[in-house]
Amino acid sequence: MFHSVARVLCRCFCLVFFGFRSYGARNVPKSGPVILASAHQSYLDPVLVQVPLDRAAWIIARRSLFRNPLFGWLIRSLYAFPVDRGTADLSALRQAVSRLKGGNVLLMFPEATRTDTGEVRKLTPGIGVIAHRSGAWVVPVAIDGAFESWPKGRAIFRPHKIRVAYGKPLRLESGSREDVDRFAEILRERIVQQQQLLHRVRRASSAS
Repeated sequence: MFHSVARVLCRCFCLVFFGFRSYGARNVPKSGPVILASAHQSYLDPVLVQVPLDRAAWIIARRSLFRNPLFGWLIRSLYAFPVDRGTADLSALRQAVSRLKGGNVLLMFPEATRTDTGEVRKLTPGIGVIAHRSGAWVVPVAIDGAFESWPKGRAIFRPHKIRVAYGKPLRLESGSREDVDRFAEILRERIVQQQQLLHRVRRASSAS
């Protein structure tokens, strides 16, 4: 109930402040394990990616976000669980695979941190490992406009048009190191292509 109410409020928030639009939400499978592999432009991203979807998503979030008791309680109630960034956190890996094998959706930001420039960074291969072990579909998610709204270093967001796009789902059949690395490259290419298209759409709508 709490999650459902929060989603409705977030939808209203995104429409009012960002003129929010999404494309391709039907590409997200209606059932079974799914990883949403999203670009990471701002603190807004976990909300932006989930607002258009009917399925709730578990979120892997860096452990430091849980240090504040109130904020930690809030994000846990919204299905977040911690990961030690920059390390091989086997506990977080097991939790991620377990959630997916239970038929859930998992939201990941495989760049591991927010972009400094607005460009999509190199993706960590961990997403391929989780995808292979869980058998989940992986949906590339692009975001345009969130970096301009709330880049690193800014204390608070500012209103700005934001768009999100969901690409065709991918699946990794092999868990070899070579295939896992290549999967991360392909996934990044898909996200970049979608993001470039979103940017052109936003600029065209602003000009008209």
